[in-house]
Amino acid sequence: MSSLLLDVYLRSGVLCAFYHKKEYPSQFLVGVVIHWEKASNVLIELIDQKGRPDGFLLFCISDIYRMEVNSIYLNRINIHARNIIINKIGDNWSTILCYAKNQKIAVQLQDHNGKRIVTGIVLGYTDSYICVKAIKGNGRPGKIYCLQRISIGFLFCGSRSEISRMNKYLGGVNHRYT
Repeated sequence: MSSLLLDVYLRSGVLCAFYHKKEYPSQFLVGVVIHWEKASNVLIELIDQKGRPDGFLLFCISDIYRMEVNSIYLNRINIHARNIIINKIGDNWSTILCYAKNQKIAVQLQDHNGKRIVTGIVLGYTDSYICVKAIKGNGRPGKIYCLQRISIGFLFCGSRSEISRMNKYLGGVNHRYT
């Protein structure tokens, strides 16, 4: 992707569709750009089909093969205006992990091909690593994963998938993204 195009479209507040699986061209992620770190990653607030916020996503820009703005689909999404509640702390990595840890919100880590590695609670992180206590699909705690940052292509935080698993983990306590 051209750096000039990225400069034009990856500005804060722009609604974009990001395509990351060439073998599934109809699958894409939609979100409002919060911050783009040039030649590195993008932090977005995910938006569902009805224009509602659906958590946050941090991803490597190099894992995206196509991007759209101002498409018919995107123009039809009625975004429900709201203030983004995530505070920028250092780089995007630190911002989203600090938010997840402080808010006790589960994260989902995927590799650069979009394959899920683990969903769980952030125990700690550095500039190079993240440690996550897994939450199994039934809500029970699993093993602890310590992963290198470089192995993570997509980091979801607070989407409906993570909230559902977090609710099971907490024994039915409603732990929603607000």
